[in-house]
Amino acid sequence: MTFTPQPESHSEARSPAWVKGPIETHDYAELLDLFVDDEDRNRRSLCLLVLDAGKHLVQPIVVNDLPAPAPCPTQFLEGLAAHLHDGDFSVLVAYARPGALRLTGEDLRWQAYVSDAFGASLLGCYLVVPDAVRAYADCRIAA
Repeated sequence: MTFTPQPESHSEARSPAWVKGPIETHDYAELLDLFVDDEDRNRRSLCLLVLDAGKHLVQPIVVNDLPAPAPCPTQFLEGLAAHLHDGDFSVLVAYARPGALRLTGEDLRWQAYVSDAFGASLLGCYLVVPDAVRAYADCRIAA
């Protein structure tokens, strides 16, 4: 993981900016690096960070032990997307897996699943591997 360790004291004065305010685009990769632990990276996981209309973190969701090749979890993704749309939420998604940072067909299938399910609610898609985080270049990102 590459995130900057935080001090032992979690006082508001020493917290990262995203704890106190909205999450900015430049914070996405670091935030996902922080939330997706080593075990999740090695178990094939899907991490979804739900943000409110002001881009404040509301809820992280991690689904572990995803099968490969990936069957589309359509019902889960579309159900969650419907709840997000009803509440004016957005989502930041990471597919975590072991191996190299190079995008594979499997990675691109997960990107397609989440892009199709979340549409305009999707802030970004990322690949997370044991030692790095990478944004999908062609992920649909809400304006």
